[in-house]
Amino acid sequence: KTGQFLDQRENRKAIRRYAKEGKVLDCFCNDGGFALNAASAGALEVTGIDTSEPAIRRAANNAALNGLAGKAKFHAADGFEYLEGAIQRKEKFDLIILDPPSFAKSKKTVVKAKRGYRELHTSAYRLLNEGGILATASCSHHIYEDTFLEIIQESARSAGRTISLLEWRGASPDHPVLPGMTETRYLKLGILSVY
Repeated sequence: KTGQFLDQRENRKAIRRYAKEGKVLDCFCNDGGFALNAASAGALEVTGIDTSEPAIRRAANNAALNGLAGKAKFHAADGFEYLEGAIQRKEKFDLIILDPPSFAKSKKTVVKAKRGYRELHTSAYRLLNEGGILATASCSHHIYEDTFLEIIQESARSAGRTISLLEWRGASPDHPVLPGMTETRYLKLGILSVY
């Protein structure tokens, strides 16, 4: 893997329309692809979080190269811990992007992965302003679309939020899906309005 994750290329562009004049959190930002698209689209403030310090350095460098250093800030932190801390600090965001690494690399880890996704989503829902947007991705091919949607809905209920699905997306067109091979339909991205 290069860190560029070209399968998310079109999804990064799609995020731009939801980022204008808002406060944005990009959790698991890697080298800043979603965060920098949000910043260049007119977000007022963008925070990118990733556990990898080299990725955070690349993201900050990418922000500087694109004239976005004043808008986009990047921090090395655990995504789960950052979300919990943000709840305690009573922070609020207009757009939260969740694009974690694969939680279910095998069928044996699906139950644990579901717990992780529920925790992430519940925390994100608590941090969103009324009418905020959650863009959430799963690249775990063992987490099927219906399962991921169920997790998204259950977590909203748990957080006392109502959601509307605005967009359901997959990988960029140069990552074809082969009928009969579910593992080629690994990437799922939901864009939701949260009330």
